[in-house]
Amino acid sequence: MIFETHYTFKPWRILKPYNQVQGSAPNHAYTQYHFEIFHIELTLEGYLFLQQKVKSDERLVWFSIDELAEGKTTDGKIAYLKALVNDFDGNLQAMKLNLIELSNSFHPNYLYQPKKQNDYALTLPSDNKGQILFGFKGKEKLLDVSLTKRQFAILFGLAAHNRSCKFDYTPESIVFHPHGWVEVKGDKYLQKELVELSLLFKPAEFIIENQQDKLFRLSVEPSMIYFDDKCFSYHVSSEELNGIRTKIPITLTRLPIPTVLGIVCGVKETFIISLNLANGLQKLSQKQHSSDNDDAQRIEDNYSKTLTKEPRFLTLGLKSLLRREDGLINFCISTN
Repeated sequence: MIFETHYTFKPWRILKPYNQVQGSAPNHAYTQYHFEIFHIELTLEGYLFLQQKVKSDERLVWFSIDELAEGKTTDGKIAYLKALVNDFDGNLQAMKLNLIELSNSFHPNYLYQPKKQNDYALTLPSDNKGQILFGFKGKEKLLDVSLTKRQFAILFGLAAHNRSCKFDYTPESIVFHPHGWVEVKGDKYLQKELVELSLLFKPAEFIIENQQDKLFRLSVEPSMIYFDDKCFSYHVSSEELNGIRTKIPITLTRLPIPTVLGIVCGVKETFIISLNLANGLQKLSQKQHSSDNDDAQRIEDNYSKTLTKEPRFLTLGLKSLLRREDGLINFCISTN
């Protein structure tokens, strides 16, 4: 790694001398080690370079702070930290607290980060014929930007990668990096398209970042990105609904979506919910109900307190199964 291009650093801790006897009888060596530890700040280029090095070199390992305190990863990789532990007189909790106080070496710094991120949504349709909606949830407005079919397919790919979706059939020129960054290598036409797309979005509230005409990302906090209802389907077995079990499975599926960056993989997630909620959702999927209907309100409340709290539900990119529109509570996605 190259100083200033990839990173800068500042002193963190000078360890007290660490003494160790090494070797086997009759040959022993008594060695005193002196360490100074530095805290590094990574540039974007440095962070992405390091990510690729860790992927390609098995000698490099990521450790969480808990794993450092434990001294090993869950798959058995050892962190040799005796000198650091010794500096804290063997107090692992004190060492852990000091590590936690260090600032992150790299910050994603999405350019569009409203104070109340959970209140905002960017919703993408399944193709360029639909509407791109953006703004406060429930009050989103049509984004005033006109895209060709290919431009939309690039935008959808950027959004899906930022959402940590997996891809199939990705072109060799594409390299996916963390935090939504996409690198284009050796495809000048696609680079030009992405540059043009980033310029097209400059007047918009959110932008597409461009670093050196080779690194691009949709610069929006990932949790704000959602996919149109048409990208999803819902299934529950009629036998389960008419059965006697108190909890039954339902399945939510996100369909595969082709983009310029590859095909966004379809995902199928099964959730175990109460029979009461499953029957309630089935009822709403068959008929719209007024938003002041007591039964519909109870179903909506049960849904909000249970299914929407599931991490796997949140990562699908589905804004909601149920939505209030024009005084009605609607079931939003197709059933099969």
